Amino acid sequence: SQITSNKRKSWLLMSGFLAIYALIAYGLYLWVGPIGAFGIGALAIVMVLLSLFGGDDMAVMAAGGKKIEKKQEAPELWRMVENLSITAGVPMPRLFISPDPSPNAFAAGRNPDQALICVNKGLLDVLDDQELYGVLAHEMAHIKNLDVKLMTYAAVLAGSIAMIAQIISYGMFFGGGNRDNNGGGWIGLIVILLTIILAPIAATIIQMSISRKREYVADASGAEL
Repeated sequence: SQITSNKRKSWLLMSGFLAIYALIAYGLYLWVGPIGAFGIGALAIVMVLLSLFGGDDMAVMAAGGKKIEKKQEAPELWRMVENLSITAGVPMPRLFISPDPSPNAFAAGRNPDQALICVNKGLLDVLDDQELYGVLAHEMAHIKNLDVKLMTYAAVLAGSIAMIAQIISYGMFFGGGNRDNNGGGWIGLIVILLTIILAPIAATIIQMSISRKREYVADASGAEL
């Protein structure tokens, strides 16, 4: 029941992103008209698509992860992940090891068929097999529950909102906008100013709230596994 409740709350939080986008679009429509609003909207769509379809590989590249192609390269780690994937009923995820000395691991991917798990060398050095199983079960739970998909969406949306606010601020600096339109331009300008200040903060708070709730769900599901 806790898992179901957290999933419901997470999707409700995601709706907050839609409200922020609607506010940005409304302000742009009043301030610069439909062309400016359409341009920002198109840019946001391109950013989201690029991040969603390449976000997992970019995350591994940033971590310096090396893909484990064969079981013989890391037999114990491979065996643990394989056993957990069978237990969870999901395909065996791609497996990476990062040389990072910090004890950490993460899962990424849009869906279980395309998912990956990256484990830092620092984690392998400090944990025994039982502890490592616990960490890997937590990450496998993220994949099983589609948390990686939800959190990827949240991260991409939060980043795109922050970038859009930055672009708008540049546009205001160099001039532009329509302040006629029976005062609508001024209303749009006020909405945009509030958006530039508050939207990135609100997006980050929503992203962090979603991430925390998904961690609680992963703890529960990982304990089950």
